[in-house]
Amino acid sequence: MNVNRRTQTERSAATRGQLIAAATPLFTEHGFGGVATETIVKAAGVTRGALYHQFADKTELFAAVVEEVEQGITGHIAEVVATSGLEDPMEAMKLGTEAWLDACGDPEVQQIIREVWPDDQEDKAIAIAWRESNWVPTVRNYCCIGLFQIYWNVHKSWLIPLGVKSSDMLFDPRINATAALALYQRAGGWAPWNL
Repeated sequence: MNVNRRTQTERSAATRGQLIAAATPLFTEHGFGGVATETIVKAAGVTRGALYHQFADKTELFAAVVEEVEQGITGHIAEVVATSGLEDPMEAMKLGTEAWLDACGDPEVQQIIREVWPDDQEDKAIAIAWRESNWVPTVRNYCCIGLFQIYWNVHKSWLIPLGVKSSDMLFDPRINATAALALYQRAGGWAPWNL
């Protein structure tokens, strides 16, 4: 009788996969703090020892879940672009961006990524972006630019080494938000963040 037995490496990878698969919907529904390790191991059908053999703690398991979600998004984008048959690089980039936005619309993805942000900073960032620009990333007043109204002429000396080479780059919401957080961290505070 020929029995195909899995190797230790294969069994270990399978256990790791079970834990990630079980933890993902739990973290999505209840958040990181709302899920006990016992709930995860029960959902995965493994022992607590198996969990700690694969991951040092719940935080490391959560990091693996986030990585799995990110890999899923990347794989989705790659597949959409690769199967499109597009030859124009700009059209392929546009399609890739649309695929990324589509993937980010998935409630599971949104919740997992939201868990990564520190809650106090996320709430402040949302309130400030709304107050400063009403979510219009291309807003410019007499001196300031974008979602967080960055004053380019005052801050360009330290923004340029961070890769923000021109004021126009601050119209990109991701760059603007990153610059705002860097400004906040650099200064040890920032007046608009004092809500």
